[in-house]
Amino acid sequence: MAKRFSATRSTSLAVRFYDNVSTTGKLVQQTIETMTDEQKAYSVINNAHTSNSKTVTVNTGSATATFVSTSLATVPTGFPTQSINDFTIFINGVAVEKEAVTSVAQSGVNVVITFNATQLGYTISASDEYMITGKLEA
Repeated sequence: MAKRFSATRSTSLAVRFYDNVSTTGKLVQQTIETMTDEQKAYSVINNAHTSNSKTVTVNTGSATATFVSTSLATVPTGFPTQSINDFTIFINGVAVEKEAVTSVAQSGVNVVITFNATQLGYTISASDEYMITGKLEA
């Protein structure tokens, strides 16, 4: 019967790798926290509001949807201001492309979403279901 492997074959067990960084064999790990508790809490916010749970007024002429008594999350010091990239908007369960959203802004106690009607490709209606997810207060 023939041998399956050559007698001169090196096995992977014979090859060893060493890390020469530590000469004492002890690992020193230093962790420096640079984010405040407020910044950590903000970074994980991803709340959702729908027209089923909030009052939403729609102005077809100006192509806006207003979530009544809804607030954007407060941006902590050191973070950039909010933009449309911090939110995802859905109309009737379909995500709206970023190019079709002109702005998401706080207006008093309301959040106003302004759409680019040309990019959206259709007219918004009060009978549509609206949803916004992102950096919003719960």
